[in-house]
Amino acid sequence: MSITMVLLDLTVDSSLTFKLILADSVDSRHIHVSAKILSTFGQFTLSPVLRVSLLGDGMESVPSETVLKLYDRRCMANVRADFDEGHPFTLQKERECRQYLHALSQGDVQPCDFDDPPFMHETEISDGPFEAYLDHSCQKMFADEFATYQRLRALQETRVPRLYGTIEYKSSPLIDEDGSQVMLDRSTDYF
Repeated sequence: MSITMVLLDLTVDSSLTFKLILADSVDSRHIHVSAKILSTFGQFTLSPVLRVSLLGDGMESVPSETVLKLYDRRCMANVRADFDEGHPFTLQKERECRQYLHALSQGDVQPCDFDDPPFMHETEISDGPFEAYLDHSCQKMFADEFATYQRLRALQETRVPRLYGTIEYKSSPLIDEDGSQVMLDRSTDYF
């Protein structure tokens, strides 16, 4: 049985807790922050963009209300439409991804070449490797966008939004049919 997951942790009025690593910190200082989602921007296609209110100590250089962009594979609706017939994220897909990653770590399966441009167009893969592909894509997009913000540092707050930092975030646990909880792995994002 496949159950579509409602991403309750990414809805208006829900709260997120994360570790903020400030962009202008020389020593990679981090702050534990709580954020309340005030609004969302459009449909989540690649990465959710949220307007949030922030609470935490030591955040003098960060506004109390800001925009948070998450790279979360659960939300990649456009890629799912292109390669998975638009099927949404499910708990079963999460289980298969974990099984694939475990088998990969044990050397039981060959790694997929997600960096090869035609790979996804020419290769039929199951949900486990597909979710791993989405995670790989999220990490790559995050790294590319973060590097772009670093290169455009002089233009921040004048031509491009200011990058206040990156976050490490754990989503809310997913609830299985039997009531047990499943935690997703850490994701890294920015705002």
